[in-house]
Parts: sequence; C-alpha cells; structure tokens
Amino acid sequence: MKYLKIVSVNCKSLRRTQEFIRDLCNCNDIILLQETWLLPTELNLVEEISENHDSIATSAIDSSKRVLNGRPHGGVAILFNKKLTVKIIECGSPRLAAVEVKISPKNSLLVITVYMPHGNRKKFSEFCDFLQCIHLITKNYNGSDCLIMGDFNAHPHSKFGKHLESFCREHSYRFADKILLPATSYTYVSDQHKNKSWLDHCITTERVHRSLRRIAIDYTVKWTDHRCMRIEVDRNILTSSENLPGLPGERRKSLRIVYARLRSLKKCELPIRRKVSKRLLKRGPAKRMCFCCEQYR
Repeated sequence: MKYLKIVSVNCKSLRRTQEFIRDLCNCNDIILLQETWLLPTELNLVEEISENHDSIATSAIDSSKRVLNGRPHGGVAILFNKKLTVKIIECGSPRLAAVEVKISPKNSLLVITVYMPHGNRKKFSEFCDFLQCIHLITKNYNGSDCLIMGDFNAHPHSKFGKHLESFCREHSYRFADKILLPATSYTYVSDQHKNKSWLDHCITTERVHRSLRRIAIDYTVKWTDHRCMRIEVDRNILTSSENLPGLPGERRKSLRIVYARLRSLKKCELPIRRKVSKRLLKRGPAKRMCFCCEQYR
C-alpha cells in the first residue's frame, strides 16, 4: 500500500457506536478512538469489531469500586490492519495508546492517540504534564517519525490551544491540521447548545507533515458529537533519506544545509525563487529560511 489511511474520532462510547467504527475499519488502515467508555473487563469488545484488524485499548474506569458513580468516561484504543507490522508501545496512562508501524526495514512511524484533560486550572496543569509525557515517548523512539492524533480538548484560541501551539514550536512539531485546514474548521458540536469547537488535532514531526497527502474533517459524521479527522500518509516520503528540518537527530545538520542554500537563493533554481522579492532577500538568512519553510510546508 502506497498510502497509509488513518482516521481519528472521539466515539463517545464504543458499545454504542460499534457498527459505525466497523465501517471505519473497512476503509482505513489505522483507527484511533477516544472516550471508549469501557470497563477493564470489556476491552475485548475492541478486538471483536473487525476480523481484519488487531487492537490495543485502555480503560480509565476504576472497576475495583463496587458502585460506579456518574457516567462512564475516558479510555482510548487503536485498531490496525493485520497486514501491517506493528509493535505495541506501553504508555503508562489510560489517556494514551501508541503503536510503532514498520514502514520499511529502516523506517518506522510512531502513532499515538490521546484523550487530553480539560477544564479548570488544575486540569491545565495536568494537560501540560501529559504533553511532556507524549514528548518523552517520542524521544524514546528517536528512530521513528511521529504522528499524534486525538481529542486534545484544545480549541486553538483557548488557553489549552495556545499552550499546545507553543509546545509544538518549542519541540519542532508541526500543528498539521491548524496549518493545513481552514480557520473555520471544527471537530466538536455540543449536543445541548450546538456550539462548535476545534478540539481534535493532528500533531506531527516534519517528515510526516511532508508526507501528508490528505487531511480532512468528515462533517457528515452524526453518530457522535465529534467529527472524524482523516489523513493519508505517503509511505514513500517516510522512507526517503532526505534531510528535513525538525527531524530528531538531523535538525542541526539540516539547518546548516538550508542556511547555505538560502544564502545563494538568487543563483539556485528553487521553485519559490520567483516568489521571493528583493525586499525579502535583504531581510537576512533567518527570515528567508522561515519563508522557505512556509512555502514547502
């Protein structure tokens, strides 16, 4: 398969939406689910959804209590096509699940699904801690390109969303959906008030960002209060040996290459040459580099 098809959705109870999730399995290689609302004893339900997919799932419900108060909550799952070579990664939290997908003998794709905390100041601190936890997981798998999708509970203009964007800048991730989709996008519609928010996101390392051949929100989904986010990843780009800014272990070397290329921008035959004004060329290499990266994003 040239393209890896991946879909992410907050299903708001796996038991209630099994048939819809089965439909997602029919046309996707990897399915990322949040808010499965499963008890630890019910995790086998994920395995029964599709005979063509294996799975990993977590439960956020403490079943040791005799009486469970309130509605079910939390839990994430990943279903992946059996044709893929996959290694399950232990994350240590019911809010996270991860798999390492073998793309070629030398290349892997680390796929993480998340269901992030939201709400008050205490939850914001927890939100920040989980972002650092995710970053540690990606650092431990330094040889892999990384893709993080799920319900971040972070609208771009909220405190949570601004911190997520800052986190991406600090650690050289790409906020792919915010970069590539319209500013009017949304992934959540309140059942009660019909308010819309952009809570679900796709965060990537640089090479994965370059490999995205499609990213879209499926607004036809009505079986949950969230909308599916679908992406297609070009496996050929993930196996490329090209140095790209932002890749773990390659950033310093690749920046020197980009810097050197930009210093001779007038002489080179880059496709963006005609778009670079004389005024821009006078701004210095650093600003020219930012412009170059934006043109190739």
